[in-house]
Amino acid sequence: SAMIVFNHNYSKIYLVKQFRFGSLEEMWEIPAGIIEHGLSAEETAVKEIKEETGYNESDIESIKEINGGYVSPGYSSEYMHYFEVVIKEGAVPGKKDLDEHELITDDGFYTYDEAMEKQAWKDLKTNYAILYWQTRK
Repeated sequence: SAMIVFNHNYSKIYLVKQFRFGSLEEMWEIPAGIIEHGLSAEETAVKEIKEETGYNESDIESIKEINGGYVSPGYSSEYMHYFEVVIKEGAVPGKKDLDEHELITDDGFYTYDEAMEKQAWKDLKTNYAILYWQTRK
């Protein structure tokens, strides 16, 4: 599950910065996580928002699945579910609950220009999120 997390008025998107072994660099990307056994894609989205952003389920104004697709059907059966999530105005994040293998070094809400400066488009799931954001306006 991948979450396109917006602030209350859709003017900013939430990004996290973490090291990725596949690219051997830190990358700016949207929050995402693997669906664990027994959880639905939406339950995973809510769990990952808490883990990676610190926002609780009660901070979420709305959540809906907007799209999905195979990541690379030529060699993998991985399917990505995309959720649009809106955080309530005035919500304040609590403590993150990162998985032991995660090391998020920076995060927060960013405007489109700030996301472009951070090269968030280098990660394709985030690239899709930014394109979705722009077509939504």
